[in-house]
Amino acid sequence: MIKQKDLEEVQSELSNLNLNSEVEEGVETAISGVGIFPGLREGDYVDIRITYPNGENYVVLNRKRLCEIREERGESIYLFQMTAKEQLWYSSAQSDLKTYDGSSLTAVRYISPKQQASTVTYLPNRSVLILYSKDGNIIENEDSKQLTKQREELEQRLKEQKTKETDFEG
Repeated sequence: MIKQKDLEEVQSELSNLNLNSEVEEGVETAISGVGIFPGLREGDYVDIRITYPNGENYVVLNRKRLCEIREERGESIYLFQMTAKEQLWYSSAQSDLKTYDGSSLTAVRYISPKQQASTVTYLPNRSVLILYSKDGNIIENEDSKQLTKQREELEQRLKEQKTKETDFEG
């Protein structure tokens, strides 16, 4: 499990990212396959969170307004406006779903429009951090060394959890 000190460091580092920067214009992005909160309506605000099989849970996108819900081929498609950086973070979370069996993405609805936004705590994978550092669509480009280190630590914990599960089953 992640230590409180580590979580505070991650939150401190990520609080400077301002993923909802009003300077950048977002583009409409479709999301499907997310465990959406029952009863979610257009105009609601949600956090998109990832939970790993070891129980660690991170905010990938914070306080996103649901612009539209569409039905396509029997599947619900949820449209959100995202900045280039948010698209990279979400892409990384989608990759994690495929990499770490038992991981899940969920949307958590804000009860009141006045609720304060959660802090983004997600640690994107190394490939996305490299893209992020080179992306000309992203206005502020922070040093990603600390994020890379913290991501490597997360991957190590997930690997250790998988080893423990394998040892227990075997």
